This record gives sequence, structure tokens and C-alpha cells, in this order.
Amino acid sequence: MNPERYAELRRQKYIQGVEVDRPAVISVNMLFGSLAVNEFLARIHRFRNVGNEEYTTVRGDLCELVLFRESRSDSAGHLVREIGLGDQQPLLGRASLSE
Repeated sequence: MNPERYAELRRQKYIQGVEVDRPAVISVNMLFGSLAVNEFLARIHRFRNVGNEEYTTVRGDLCELVLFRESRSDSAGHLVREIGLGDQQPLLGRASLSE
């Protein structure tokens, strides 16, 4: 365990309301990682009953154990101009995101 890294994650609000020495996040990361892979597969194999445009954004709430989907019109458009830019310096063209 790295106490300095844990303190930094808490400061960044990545970890909220948890007062433990070793937060168990692997199950959460694995859940959303597998959802991301399934989302990718759904997009390249198009097996859904509705079109992928209904799944522009997928969000999960583990407290309520539900998933939410948003269509393109519902999604936050503030990131549209960043799509497809890939790796660049500064990150997303913003100096505040650089090291």
C-alpha cells in the first residue's frame, strides 16, 4: 500500500467517504471494465435490439445497482470536439491537464 497515493486519491475525490487502509476497488474496476468490453463488442457486432445511437453514454450506479443509457441527444456535448484526437500534448489541448 502506498499511503501517499491513497491520500492523493482522496484529495482528488476518487475515493470518497472511505476510511480504510486498503480500499477494495478491484471488483468495481472489473465490473466497469467488463461493461466497457461488452459495449465495444456491441458496437462492432451490432447485436442490440435498438441502435447503438441509443447508447452514446452508459453510466452505472452501484448504490442502486442500475445502469443508465443516454442517446446522442441526451449526452453532454461538451466533449464532442475532443473525440478522436488521441494522444496529444497537452492532454486534450488543455495545459491544466498536463504534468
